[in-house]
Amino acid sequence: MKLAWILWLASMLPPQAADSLCLSATLYLEARDQSTQGQQAVAEVALRREDSGLWGDSMSDVVTARKQFAPTIVSPNTQLANMKAWDPSIDVALRAERNWALPVGQRR
Repeated sequence: MKLAWILWLASMLPPQAADSLCLSATLYLEARDQSTQGQQAVAEVALRREDSGLWGDSMSDVVTARKQFAPTIVSPNTQLANMKAWDPSIDVALRAERNWALPVGQRR
């Protein structure tokens, strides 16, 4: 599947689903060859930026802010074809979002 299709799909989804999809795509593009911990680090950077509000009010806004993350740096025609890397990216993104939703003192 192409990045452009994923971003289009995200624009059609409810905000929470769109944010999860955009974060997953970002983890895939930025850190698919990294360990789980490396992917978690990328997710945390994006989540911290979302909290700051400086790059937008949603995860979709944050990861598509001009030249901040891979979705705006690589070609929209980039194929996200490695399904062995896609599944962990989704898993890490969803776990990071659940963790970030906890009160600050309870986050891992």
